[in-house]
Amino acid sequence: MLPNLHARFALFDPVSCHCLIFFGRGVNLAVKGGENKFHLKSGNHQLPGEWHYDNAKKRIRNLHSNKCLKAHHPHAALEETCMESIEQEWIVGHGLQGLADAPISCTSNQVLSFFEKGHGHIRYKCVHVAALGSCVPGYSAQVETKAPELEDVKALKRMTATCPTGHGLRALEAEASDKGAWIRLRYECCQINRVPVSLYPYIGGDGQREFMVDLADGWEGIYCPSSQDDSGRMQFSQSRSFRPHHNPSGSLQYNKFQGQWCVSGKACASSDVVHPLDVALSTHEWHVVPVSDFDAVFEARGVKPLGGNRKRSPPPLIKFGSSDPDYLPECKDESHPGARKFKLALMNKEAEDLDDENPCKYVFGKPPKNQQMDESEGMTGWIDDLSGTTEPGQGGVTYKSVKECSDRDIVRELKLAKWNKEHWDATKYNWIVEDILDGIGNSFALETAPMGFGVELNPFGLAAAIGTMAVHGVEFHYDQQIADREMHFEQAGHDDCNPIQHGFARTFCDLHCIRDAVRKGDDAILRALEEAVEIVGKNTQLLLEYYVKKQNKAGQICFQSCAVGEDAKPGLIENGLEIKHGIAKSMGEMFAMAREAALEPRASVAATRAINVFAKRWSGANVSKIPRLVSELQDLHGTIAKLSSRKLSRGREVQRYAVQMASQMNKYMQAQSHVLGIYHHESSTSKLLQRRLNRFWRSSVSSSALLLEVEEETAEEDIKEFDSMWWEIRKELDGYLQASQEHVRATQAAAQMLQNYAAKCAAGFSEMKRAYSLSVRAETHAHKILKRAWAAVSTGVAEMASKVADGVILDHLAVHDLHSLNPKAMLSKMNGTEIQVFCDGSIDAAFTVVRKAAAEAMKKGLYGQTHRQLMVLFEELKMLQSRFLSGGLGPIPDVDLVQDAQTRLQSALLQSAFGSSKVAKAMVKQLRTKCDVSERGPKSLLDESSQAK
Repeated sequence: MLPNLHARFALFDPVSCHCLIFFGRGVNLAVKGGENKFHLKSGNHQLPGEWHYDNAKKRIRNLHSNKCLKAHHPHAALEETCMESIEQEWIVGHGLQGLADAPISCTSNQVLSFFEKGHGHIRYKCVHVAALGSCVPGYSAQVETKAPELEDVKALKRMTATCPTGHGLRALEAEASDKGAWIRLRYECCQINRVPVSLYPYIGGDGQREFMVDLADGWEGIYCPSSQDDSGRMQFSQSRSFRPHHNPSGSLQYNKFQGQWCVSGKACASSDVVHPLDVALSTHEWHVVPVSDFDAVFEARGVKPLGGNRKRSPPPLIKFGSSDPDYLPECKDESHPGARKFKLALMNKEAEDLDDENPCKYVFGKPPKNQQMDESEGMTGWIDDLSGTTEPGQGGVTYKSVKECSDRDIVRELKLAKWNKEHWDATKYNWIVEDILDGIGNSFALETAPMGFGVELNPFGLAAAIGTMAVHGVEFHYDQQIADREMHFEQAGHDDCNPIQHGFARTFCDLHCIRDAVRKGDDAILRALEEAVEIVGKNTQLLLEYYVKKQNKAGQICFQSCAVGEDAKPGLIENGLEIKHGIAKSMGEMFAMAREAALEPRASVAATRAINVFAKRWSGANVSKIPRLVSELQDLHGTIAKLSSRKLSRGREVQRYAVQMASQMNKYMQAQSHVLGIYHHESSTSKLLQRRLNRFWRSSVSSSALLLEVEEETAEEDIKEFDSMWWEIRKELDGYLQASQEHVRATQAAAQMLQNYAAKCAAGFSEMKRAYSLSVRAETHAHKILKRAWAAVSTGVAEMASKVADGVILDHLAVHDLHSLNPKAMLSKMNGTEIQVFCDGSIDAAFTVVRKAAAEAMKKGLYGQTHRQLMVLFEELKMLQSRFLSGGLGPIPDVDLVQDAQTRLQSALLQSAFGSSKVAKAMVKQLRTKCDVSERGPKSLLDESSQAK
């Protein structure tokens, strides 16, 4: 039984009552008969219902409503359900390894009420909640699990799941990446709706109705639409306050700058919904709920006829089908190497008909029928790896063909190096053989003197001379062999593909397709948004018409008190139209965000996927799912807003192959620059030799006492003529070397710009295109200078060969060098024994002495220097042929003429060297005349030698 409670009821409604204690006034219990029942009375007023005290469970129960009276605090008691809370206990994990193995979830009408983590398991309880509201997903901070400071900073403490006031936690689950790089918590918070109440004045002790003004604030009440803001959202004004005797003055408006719905003077709810009732809009201070006053008029209209049992078929709904972006034909998977659908023939077919300004035009190729490149077109070549493999190259440029093209260049370079090594091994001992032959020829001599007259015979001298010529012939054979092999090497490189040219073609075609993919992807997003807006709107209209059939229902958004000057009440159709208008507004905002700027490809794919999933999921829903549709539309709106910030980056879309190609081109051009440096050095050395040749000529002519006047004039004319021809050739060669160096620098700059664009995002596409254009112009200029230089040099070398060979210029220079020998200087290097041998020995012994001195004089004289100049010229002719072939300039003009001139010059050098031996023999006879024993004997030559010394 209750004691005498000093309290009175301040607020009563069908579901609750509150008691406030006032001394001097109380609630009396009126026992009903002898039963354990009683009534509650305040003064003379009896409160409705019969009450019973359950002694076993210690509670007061209302017999009519089956509610129990429970005290919450000394100032209030609340009439609540007598049902006990039913909790379900769950245990997950036995030997639990991590958070990702323990998903925690309650059913759709339950929330978590208990949570305990034990060793190897997690125990939790779920409790039933009546009228559970909408659930909103949430995410904790994402923690990088591979960070070295993870244990130090205790980053896992940042993984919190917090629900706002008035919400309950329904699910909790850990999400981790596939490779375990990060982890986060995903949870759901569900709104626990408040039960709507109606206000009645309490009944005092005198039976008069009075209001308790402290039960509600003035801003709490009913809000109705009053106007529309510039975003299309309604503005609400307070039409009735729950606080008695308070004039309504509050407002509920949307702040488009903050993205919040705000009640005047109170906290704001962060949401961009079109209408506050589209979701359960709330803060820790207020909730928005629909209102109905249940003011119905019941009229006796008789019994309605029973309807048939046949169910109406739902209307056919419009299906959403997303469309793939319409990429350019040359950029589709069928034309892109590496794709599963790639076909080389289809790529060549698409590329062949493209415009010359389209980068993908230059990946087309048609393989040749033979080495003469018959019927070949575009990017292709004839494969010859110098190891016996010859076949047509691939028609068209792919990543694989570029790699194989570069590999073949490396193989050919290695093969040429092996050939040069073989040539060196075959000719490195020739000079030793020549010295042995000379020794043999000078070591044996036979003398016969019948009847006092003698003849000296040297059969081995002739054999040695023949052996020397044979050695020279073998050396000439190996020189001709290495020349033919080098020509084969250059011809194979010319016929095959160019790695740099093919790499640039493939790279720029890929960049062209990336640009097309970004533009077409954005267009596809816009089209998908437009189609999704239209389909969702039409399906919403069809479902509303089907389920409502234009009948007004209770539960509308706007209430009777909202109508101003009208008796008609808005129905569910108007409610549906309002929701439809809100959906259209939200879709329009997403459409505007998608049009603002181009998205990066991954953001485009994510946005397209989100839109397609949303549209497909709601293509067949019914009207009961409209609140869920609005909630997911909110999520889609947030996703598009987040992705719209990820605008296209300039370098992120360039494939990794572009970076690798730029690095390879840099290395290749550095090697080319090194080769050019070698030729520049040879050019400088050659110029220095030519200047020394002129100075040596002037000094030798002025100091020579043995040269005849006619020979002096002839040699001088030969030197001047050779010098004039050489400098004309040198001018053309230097011009090409300078242009080639500029080409190398421009290509290196283009490769570096490509690397900056692709890997570092430090350059724009226009800058990269400008650098590529400069490299192309530099290459074109270098090829133009190369053609002009080859034409001039080939003519100059042929003219030089004719004048040198026909005019015996080399013979004149060799004779000049021999006549410039100083006999006294030569004799000063000989001792007495050597002079005795020279005078008394064989003619071959004396010839050996003079021949060595003559060879040294020719090596240091005009002949030797001219010989070195011609060797430099021959190397530079090989370089021009190599550049002509590697540049893809077609067959080399007049190559036979140049080879014939080179052969004639080499033959002239050999003939001059052989002719110098005859001059040396004449000099021997002249010197031996001074060894007349009958008159002066060897002593006279010894005297001259000592005087020379």
